[in-house]
Amino acid sequence: MSRAAQESQTSRASSRQAKSASNWRSEAPFLIAYGAMTAGIAIAALDSTAIMTRAGGASNGAIYTSLYLGILLLSLALVVPYAPLLAERIGMRRAFVLSIVLGSILWLLAGALIRSGASAVPVLLISAVGFGVCAGVSAVLSPLYAKAYIGGQDMAGAFARLSVAGGLAFGIGSIVGGFILDNIKPGWGLVARAVLGIPLAVFVLLRSPAVEPAAPDVRGGAWADMLSRVRSNSALRRAALLGCGVGMFAAPMASMIVPIAASLRQSPLISGAGILMAAMSAGELFSPIVVSRFGRRRSNLRAAAIASICCAGFIAVYGCASLMFSHRIELWIWLIAGLGFGAMRYGGRALNLGAATDAGSDQDSGEMVATFVFVSSIAAPVGVLIWGFLMNRVSVEAAVFAGALGTLLVSSCFLSRRAER
Repeated sequence: MSRAAQESQTSRASSRQAKSASNWRSEAPFLIAYGAMTAGIAIAALDSTAIMTRAGGASNGAIYTSLYLGILLLSLALVVPYAPLLAERIGMRRAFVLSIVLGSILWLLAGALIRSGASAVPVLLISAVGFGVCAGVSAVLSPLYAKAYIGGQDMAGAFARLSVAGGLAFGIGSIVGGFILDNIKPGWGLVARAVLGIPLAVFVLLRSPAVEPAAPDVRGGAWADMLSRVRSNSALRRAALLGCGVGMFAAPMASMIVPIAASLRQSPLISGAGILMAAMSAGELFSPIVVSRFGRRRSNLRAAAIASICCAGFIAVYGCASLMFSHRIELWIWLIAGLGFGAMRYGGRALNLGAATDAGSDQDSGEMVATFVFVSSIAAPVGVLIWGFLMNRVSVEAAVFAGALGTLLVSSCFLSRRAER
């Protein structure tokens, strides 16, 4: 090998090492800051849903909680079409930082009002609108920034890496928050969410990614753009419909965990629910393995459908355990099933998001993500209301089995090669 060739090879190797080091310097702080905010989300979710469950009592706890979550999720879904418009008007990074900062302010105000003696139920129901609006903007932009800060990954891989950080942080927040919230007054969990959201806003504001995500191209009205993409792009439509079905039938298993724990007579309530949430979050750590194994020699859409069918199986295990066992045996089975549920639910969501972005070019990824998040989110409030109604009027087992069956039927529709084409 000539000297010039050796120097060229050495230069390329040094460039790769420098690029890898630069990616790590951006990736690690981003994931840590994102994890801090996710831990805060877990603590606030436990606190707010426990407030609503206790306010409703044994007869209406599930209805109160599903109403609060329904308002939050509906607000999230309705603001998603406007997230690309906001990003285009004020810039991607400003829009992302604004959603985080404004969300922290709202959580802080709600927590302060509850701590000052205001009636917690009206405060949470009104605040849920603001929580959902900020979360809707963040839900569209955070996958794009994850891909930007995590170098060398496609959308499915980047989102799976984000799920690992989020799952670990959510699990820690669930366990720590559960034990702490059982011994302090309601409202402090909302304050914790406000404080733990600030590091991510500061990091994104001060350190730009190597390649700034492209702002979504808004050609017409917010809703017109969404409808046009869904109608004209069959691949995006299939990915969004799968996300819609899983969001309706499977997702409430996690968001309704506090009233579920109350129905199972877990005591103390918040720490018991926190342990169940932590099991699901621990399963989320395995989502990159699900993405790698299921996505091998399969399209992202087909792999997501298979993962969702497995998710339905683990939801059914929850129902069987509730019917056949009680006390500690039931709780242990739920914990084990939670690992599988978390892995399949979040691994499947990463693959589903990858299928949505596969429907367009890299420049269109913002529009694809926004459309996918909107369609999959619009069914979420319907799902929590259905679960809440079944838990209130029938039983928790009925809600769980209905969720498992619905997830199975929806996911099976996307398994055939004909449906994929």
